[in-house]
Formats: sequence, C-alpha cells, structure tokens
Amino acid sequence: MAKKAPPAAASTNPSAEEQLKALLAGDSKGATSVVSVAGGTKLALVDPALLNATKTKSGVLQLALVKDVGEKVDRFSELDAKITDLQREQDEVGEFLRGYGSEKREIWNTTQKDDVSSVKIPSGNGQTLMCTVKDAFSVNDTLARQAEMEFPKEVFGRLFEKEEKYEMKSGVEPLLLKFLEEKLGSEAVAKFFEKKVKYKVASGYDRNILGLTSEQLQLMKNCATRHKPTLKVAK
Repeated sequence: MAKKAPPAAASTNPSAEEQLKALLAGDSKGATSVVSVAGGTKLALVDPALLNATKTKSGVLQLALVKDVGEKVDRFSELDAKITDLQREQDEVGEFLRGYGSEKREIWNTTQKDDVSSVKIPSGNGQTLMCTVKDAFSVNDTLARQAEMEFPKEVFGRLFEKEEKYEMKSGVEPLLLKFLEEKLGSEAVAKFFEKKVKYKVASGYDRNILGLTSEQLQLMKNCATRHKPTLKVAK
C-alpha cells in the first residue's frame, strides 16, 4: 500500500492583502510579500522605507523617507545638538568649580591642619554644590618605577603601595598547562588552576540563527542579549 504524502506545511507568510492592510493601518514593522520567479523566489518589499532604499558604497542601508519617522529624526537631531552644547558648557563650568573646590579644600587643610575631603559651594539662589576630592588616582607604572629608583625607600613607601604579580605571556598558558599535566597529571593541575569558561557570539549571528527551532531561538534570546543600537547624527 502506497504511503500517503505528508500534508504540506502551512505557510507562515502573511498574504499580500494582510500585509497591505497592516501597512495602511500604520504598522511600523512594514510588510513584505514573496513573489515566485524563475529558479526560486525573491522578496518583494512594499515597506515604504525599503521600497526605494539604496545601499551606499560603504555598505550602509539608506532608507527612503517616511514622513512621521523623518520628523522624529529632525527632533532627535535638534535634541542632540542642544545636549552637545549643554554638555560642553557644563564641562567648562564644572571644570572651574572642581578647581575652585579643590583649591579651597587644599588651603583649608594646609592652614587648619585638617583633613576634609568635601566642600560645599553655595549659590545666591539657595543652591549648594558639593565638591568631593577622593583618594583615587591613575598611576603611570613606568614613572612610578622611576620614582622608586630615585626616591629614598622610606619616602617612596609613604607615597606608594607596591603589588607584584606574574601575568602569563601570550601563547604560553596552553603550553604550560600541557607541560604540568604531563609532569603532574590533570588532577594535580586542577588543584593549582581554576578553569573558567567564557563565551562570545560568533560573527554572522543574524544569518546563523535562521535555521534554529523556536525553542532554540528562545534559548538564544535569553543567553545572548544584543546591545542597544547606537544613534549618531550623520553629517
């Protein structure tokens, strides 16, 4: 008895009518339809942003204008310019106030034999700005090494705390581990080294997930979170 052919899988692609209705309803995700052509199928785009889209020489997709979205682009550009100007002004004023507060703190501590770390700077409108100087420094190790050689030991010891540790040179770790395993055995090596495993998403992620099942896609969604897209006003 001949076996019955399995039923054809239901198409998950929405009909052209459904897509056009979604488009007319203002669906921001747009719509697509699949058109049969010789040798296979091609994707015919009916999304207004993609219908007349072009690709630049640098590989960037230039979308076509959609009025309401374009208005948001204009507003974002306006806000970006304002934020940039405000940030620049805040940086300039802040640099002055940091210097002012630091100077007054230093004078007070020197003359009063005190050790305050914060000062409050008042305004004429009831506002107060607190300037705090923390014992947090970035150290140039090369120059610190020079100071260690030039300063008396007791002077250097009051200024710096020295920590020495060995870091594995590039390419040495797998060879060293293999050598120790051969000499001591893997169990002995495990007593001295803690194995940690880190993962990163491979290149071509968007293409590589296309063949996954819905369960696999959900797992990937939970374990690999894409960073938020960046926005930059293009000149």
